[in-house]
Order: sequence, then C-alpha cells, then structure tokens
Amino acid sequence: MEYLKNEYIFAFDFVSFVIKSYDPSWKTLSLLPRSDVNCFFFTQSISEAVAYILDKSVSSNASYCFDHWFKRQQINYENIKNLIKNFTVNVCMEEFSPSTFLETCSFISELSALAYIYGVCGAPPYAIFCITHILSYFKKHEQFFDFSWSELEEIALGMKLT
Repeated sequence: MEYLKNEYIFAFDFVSFVIKSYDPSWKTLSLLPRSDVNCFFFTQSISEAVAYILDKSVSSNASYCFDHWFKRQQINYENIKNLIKNFTVNVCMEEFSPSTFLETCSFISELSALAYIYGVCGAPPYAIFCITHILSYFKKHEQFFDFSWSELEEIALGMKLT
C-alpha cells in the first residue's frame, strides 16, 4: 500500500476530522502509524471546506439517508458497509470532480460517524478504505494526479468564499 500512502493518510485525516466533531475522544492511534508521515494533504482549508459542506446540507442528507436505510434493518457493520459501498461505487462511475469528491467524502465520513455513534466500530476504518479506494480508482483511470492535491486545496478555498 506504499503507493497509496498519501491517499490513505488523507482519508484517515478526513474521516477522523468528521468523527471527532461527534466524539472528540475518538482514538485513532491503532489505525495509522504516524512515525514516518511527513506530508499532510488534509489541510486547514480542506477541513474548513468539509465543515462548511457538513453545515450546508450533507449532514441532514446523511442523517436522512441513514434513518431511511436503517428503518427496517439492523444497524450493524455489514449494513453500513453496504450503504457506504453504494456511494463509493456511484462516485467512481462519474468523472472526477474535486467538489463532488469532497462532498462524497464528507457524506461517507458522516455516515461512518453516525454508525460509530450507534456502536459500529468498524464503520470509520471502512470509510477510510472507501475514500482511499475512490482516490486509487481515479488515479488508476488517470483522473487524479499528484498535482490534484493543489486543485483540491483551491476548490476548498473557493467553497469557503461562497
């Protein structure tokens, strides 16, 4: 997974940011060794854009989706995994768009946070896996490149201005 290290760290930081807004005591140490990490792509601007996205509409949409999905089924790892997987597959079927990517990652992270609150401890690591997969998919299909990190940063800055 060395070639996806930056993508995994980004996904890890993204999901951690959203979950910590629900539970500041969430411990992440066992998910990622931080000893040799020297680059951070989940910047302050991106975190502010994610907060803006969540405040705007994603949070209520994620809550509605979560409530609707689990209306007649148990809140457990397999069911949340299927829900998050659906959104992961759907975003991979579209052309890469930085703003859609940030919104989808916010949505997936929010779903994992809601599941975590309901006791599904495996939801955050699965969300991290899915966000890493999305980035891997777009890299493989030459729609996401090393310079795309700065494009994400620019989009994030623009989201805060609207």
